[in-house]
Amino acid sequence: MPLLNASVAHALDLADARHWTRQPPKRPATRLRHLLRQTSPSALAPRLFAYPHALTRWVEGEIGDLTSAQATLIEREIYRTWQPDVRRRAHQQILDHGGCVTAELHARFRLHHPQR
Repeated sequence: MPLLNASVAHALDLADARHWTRQPPKRPATRLRHLLRQTSPSALAPRLFAYPHALTRWVEGEIGDLTSAQATLIEREIYRTWQPDVRRRAHQQILDHGGCVTAELHARFRLHHPQR
């Protein structure tokens, strides 16, 4: 499932993914297990728009009530938290080289012709 850049912060998270030394887990249950190792269910649940007991069910493999929006939120949390040391090192390397970052912007312009 491709991720859309909804914010600048998310775009930077995706850019940090290029520096990973290993890929994050693919299955939702495995991703949740990783996220729950870092934080408690009561702290993670509001960010995923779920109840804490739903997270524990999903970790056990009962993902029948997991919506696609929640799966996307889990994926974004993984991108935000995966390999923090690698991210920190890449950010420090950017700062050591003057802090310059190249950004691309894609835009669509639509011409509006007024009615005569």
